[in-house]
Amino acid sequence: MRVTCVHNKMQCRNNLNLDMSNKYNEDATVEISRIAYNLTAFEKAFDVIQPQKDGFCDKFVERVKQSCDVQRWKNGIRNILPIIDWLPQYNVKQNLLSDIITGITVAVFQVPQSMGYCLIAHLPPVHGLYTAFFPSMFFSLFATSRHTAVGACAILSGVMTGNLVSQVMQTNGVSLHQLEAMNINSKQSYSTVASTNTETIGANLQPFEVATAAAFWIGVYMLLFGVLRLGFISIYLSEQLISGFTVAATFYGFTSQLRYLFGVHLPYNSGMFSIIRSYLDLIREYRSINPVTTSISLICCAILLFFKIYINELLRKKGIKIPFPIELLVVIGGTIVSNLMDLNGNYNVQIVGEIKRGLPLPEIPRLEMLKQTWLQSISLAIVGYTLNLSIGKLYGNKHAYEVKANQELIALGTANTIASFFRCLPSTASLPRSAVQEQAGGKTQAILKQ
Repeated sequence: MRVTCVHNKMQCRNNLNLDMSNKYNEDATVEISRIAYNLTAFEKAFDVIQPQKDGFCDKFVERVKQSCDVQRWKNGIRNILPIIDWLPQYNVKQNLLSDIITGITVAVFQVPQSMGYCLIAHLPPVHGLYTAFFPSMFFSLFATSRHTAVGACAILSGVMTGNLVSQVMQTNGVSLHQLEAMNINSKQSYSTVASTNTETIGANLQPFEVATAAAFWIGVYMLLFGVLRLGFISIYLSEQLISGFTVAATFYGFTSQLRYLFGVHLPYNSGMFSIIRSYLDLIREYRSINPVTTSISLICCAILLFFKIYINELLRKKGIKIPFPIELLVVIGGTIVSNLMDLNGNYNVQIVGEIKRGLPLPEIPRLEMLKQTWLQSISLAIVGYTLNLSIGKLYGNKHAYEVKANQELIALGTANTIASFFRCLPSTASLPRSAVQEQAGGKTQAILKQ
């Protein structure tokens, strides 16, 4: 079969040598021949169509028309505030009861955990209560993840914020011993632990000011990343990297609690082999260990492990998905025992002291602290967002709903920025509380607002 086609001045001839009796003949060949053109000959043979260029006025009018499109504005508002979509469709009969129960359950776990993370961050425990309330409330308005419990967490709020607070405070003349005195015994006058470098940062420097400044910068960076559509950066942080970082941070967090577990003052260590040096310092100071504090620590740890390993597993086998709130009961029981036996006065056991009532009035983070924390807060923002997105996608894939990376940046950035005005720690998703929230039957973002 011979095929010849002619188009304009360009001739194309195809020679097909086929054996029509055999459809799949391996000897079949295709021969194509055509005229070779240079640029000059090609332009003579064919007409060149120049693209039509719109003027500045045409482009401006088109942009104005697009920006005035009502449907486009509605879609934009829905993308920024997902609550506008899911709240009108909220199924009260099906979801309300389970969301209320789950919200109360998560709050029971969040209160003692947030107070404990404050000790790791060298802050008074009352700031953990603030962090348990404000970030989750604002996060629920903008988030697309339904099972992410946002608030204080061990890695970001505890370890990384604690390192930043220690570094900034020591830079400004406040030693770790003075820093502990600010947080453990609130009855102590601040004048005994005031900064010796007040000419640089002003008088009465408080450690929570460092944490709130970091929370502000974290929120600003996340909002900037969300506007610039940089949610893809989490792709380059592998699951193995996050898992290794989490395990290392957990071990570091436990090491930072040695001074509270044994009631002994230990110097602050940073840099290479800081964990090893902390344990060597504990061995050197073994004569200063408080036996009553050590006994209380061992008893509380044994109770927690017993309920985590045996009681919760027994409840799970009986079909009860909600874990037993042993953390809150340990805090309540310890408070009662400390008050009845006067552990601080009789046995020199360090106590938290009086916790302020009510919520703080909003205030802008201190300008001097913003200048000293803007650079270090970049790494905190990246880690916080990665933890939040990884947990959100984990449960999003499990329950078949989409978690938008850039929208999560905007949600978490807004939560941290606004919460920084209320003396909150940097916050992100907490895996233990998110697991409790999912196991307890939570279904929507309304849990975060309980």
